[in-house]
Amino acid sequence: MIDMVTQEAVHGTFAFIVLFVVIYGPWQRLIVEYARQRLFGIRDSLFDLAADGRMSFDDPAYLEIRHRLNMMIRFCHRATWPRMMMLFVASRKHRADIVPMFQLVSDKSLRKLVKQKEIEAVAVILFSAFIRSPLLMILSPLILLLLVLALLGGGGHRGLGKKARWLGRNIEQESMLYGH
Repeated sequence: MIDMVTQEAVHGTFAFIVLFVVIYGPWQRLIVEYARQRLFGIRDSLFDLAADGRMSFDDPAYLEIRHRLNMMIRFCHRATWPRMMMLFVASRKHRADIVPMFQLVSDKSLRKLVKQKEIEAVAVILFSAFIRSPLLMILSPLILLLLVLALLGGGGHRGLGKKARWLGRNIEQESMLYGH
């Protein structure tokens, strides 16, 4: 008969293997598909703006924004936190060259709406990268505390929004490298 310690070790090992398979199998696909669905919704709302006549389908701003969203949709499976960190470090020299999507729009009221859509798209990518990482999920209470301290300490939500938009533009830039 197997003693109790050996039996618990076998059960623990089996549970770890099942958890590992679920996290690196269906969970990853589920999160990527959820992110893509949200990005499709953002792209559809941009299409609705053009269909309602608020933007032209031939407008270079519309075409560029749509292209960037398509790149985010196509490559969101590659958005992992290690890749984002490497991109953050590697692209420091080119930060000024990246134009935010909303700045391409000339109409001020429309620009505000496109800015909200851009922030939402970046948030979707960041959330999917975060929730796909078991390490970040385990460390999330500490990360949340550090985020609150950063918001209270300096820059507030404006500084965080700028950083989120910058990171989104870098993700778009990386996706363009793979897309062309």
